[in-house]
Amino acid sequence: MAVKIRLKRTGAVNKPCFRIVVTDGRAQRDGMTIEEIGFYNPVSKEETINLDRFNYWKGVGAQPSGTVLAIATRCADPAKARAKPGEGQIGTSKRTRSSKPSKVELRKKQAEKAAAEQKPA
Repeated sequence: MAVKIRLKRTGAVNKPCFRIVVTDGRAQRDGMTIEEIGFYNPVSKEETINLDRFNYWKGVGAQPSGTVLAIATRCADPAKARAKPGEGQIGTSKRTRSSKPSKVELRKKQAEKAAAEQKPA
């Protein structure tokens, strides 16, 4: 039996939430699971994973999906991981969007630079 660690979709239409689950690789995406080990909400950027159980399943041969592996890597960062008493090590992280300026703002800055360069001439 090929065991995989992947996302199981929950939530409403246009409001996705995902559970991080351990499942048989042949099962349907939202089908029967072996164990639920975490949660991922792409809207609010909340991520929670039980790193002890993740490492256990990975150690016995379960293959994590790319997204789950990225979530586990972010949650395993010691600066972001918080352990709750009695629950083993649980990693959580809340990502924030980068402060990259939008294309419109970049165009305005370029137009201001061009106008400033033309005035002295």
